[in-house]
Amino acid sequence: MDDSNGSINYNINNISKQLGGQNEVIIRNFIIGKKGCIEATIIYINGLVNKDIIDRDILNPLMLHVDEDLINFENVENYIYKKYIAVSNTYIETDINKVVDSIKRGKTVLLIQDSCNFILIDTTGGVYRAVTEPGCFCLSPRKGSPKSTLIIYFAPNRRLCSNGAETAIELPFLTK
Repeated sequence: MDDSNGSINYNINNISKQLGGQNEVIIRNFIIGKKGCIEATIIYINGLVNKDIIDRDILNPLMLHVDEDLINFENVENYIYKKYIAVSNTYIETDINKVVDSIKRGKTVLLIQDSCNFILIDTTGGVYRAVTEPGCFCLSPRKGSPKSTLIIYFAPNRRLCSNGAETAIELPFLTK
């Protein structure tokens, strides 16, 4: 392994260890630019990110639209995130612990060859299960049953209960 690739591999391994080896962690290596190419890697957790943002606003511009030689830039990560990454909430981070916490929250980190800084990109927006309120329920005695039985009907989508209610639970009705 040569020295130019050492820092990026060290950071990848360090981040992977801190993430705990989850199966959902995606590590994507690629080359930035057409001439004077540099190596880069993105790391994110599948299911927490919007892959359209990653493809459209990170990978596409960096892999296909960088026509300049980036090898001679002193702060290449600063230049890349300001010029080529089209995501509004993007910033440079130096603390690897903050990077790992951000990845766990749905952000994507961009690592660049020979750089000790990390570019954090807000790519949150994966598929989440919707949080909804429970359906309404109605209380009514069952037709043809003793008055000591009470039926609770659960109706989806806050509809009023009717004969077509999906679920019914029988509970003993206590009377004195």
